This record gives sequence, C-alpha cells and structure tokens, in this order.
Amino acid sequence: MARTKPYNISLIGLGIYLGVDHLAAIIHEVNPNITVRGMSDSGYFLDYSSNLQNFVPKRKFSDREALINGTLDYQGSMRRIFDFMNISAGANADCLRYNSKQQSNCVFAKYLLPHIHTPLFILQVSFGA
Repeated sequence: MARTKPYNISLIGLGIYLGVDHLAAIIHEVNPNITVRGMSDSGYFLDYSSNLQNFVPKRKFSDREALINGTLDYQGSMRRIFDFMNISAGANADCLRYNSKQQSNCVFAKYLLPHIHTPLFILQVSFGA
C-alpha cells in the first residue's frame, strides 16, 4: 500500500490544515488505495489580539505590521489576509459552511480542526525563532 504525508512548516503549516482534505481527495481520485496522512509543523495560530500599549515603545508603526498603535492585532491581520488572498477559494469546505457568517474563522486551526477528516500529526512549538 502506498503512503504519502503532506508536510510543511509554520505559516505553510496552516496550509496543511486548510487543504489536506482537498489534497487527499485528489490523491484518492488517482488511487483510492493510497493512505494519506497530514503533518503540520507550527501552523496553529491563536485567534488573539492584545493591547500592548504599556509594553510597546512609542514609535510610528507601518500599516504592514500586525502591531498598530501599540496593539498587536494578530487576529485582525490573519482575518484580513484570509480575505485579501481569497483563502476561502481553497479552504476546507466543511469549515466554511459551518462558519458561514464569519468564514475568516477558518484561518485559525481551532475552528478548522473539527472539520478535517484526514488524520493529522500536529507539531507545535511554544516559541518561534
């Protein structure tokens, strides 16, 4: 029996969550006997924004940063990326249906994982370099 393991690191690790079921379906169209497993390395990003006014030195922030006026708006940045890059076009269809009122939820693994049917091995580091 043939095996394949889609695998990647960090933000691309999120791509494994987003597309592993679609990739498994394509592989199974060619050969339904192939066992498909996914592996995501550091693709679990928190749906979180933080007020860092007291911790961030006052300086002018670029509009390209997740840090806006002392607030780490990571959540908003990820949602804007979801919309800007039209990630919904290739994201997990079950997640998109379930989150139809806010499809950008599907850029975060905590909303996406319940809708993934392909077995996954998830590796997540506590701190990135």
